[in-house]
Amino acid sequence: MLGVCSARAAVAPPARKGAHLTTQTPMSAQEWGRRKAAESPRWSADKWHRVATVLGAVLADEPGRTEPADEESGRDAA
Repeated sequence: MLGVCSARAAVAPPARKGAHLTTQTPMSAQEWGRRKAAESPRWSADKWHRVATVLGAVLADEPGRTEPADEESGRDAA
């Protein structure tokens, strides 16, 4: 027979289910997010401007921003 391997592949014994979860100190999702954000590179001002341009947004630190925040709801006017 062509294409049939007569040797058996070595198979590792099954690991305990959930064993990988017990080796690390538990943390909240918020703490995990903070750690991941700290590990990622910071965006440059140029990248923020490029993303704002793609999304059609005006960044808050730009002098052209004139819309005041909606004080009743506490949300920005959009």
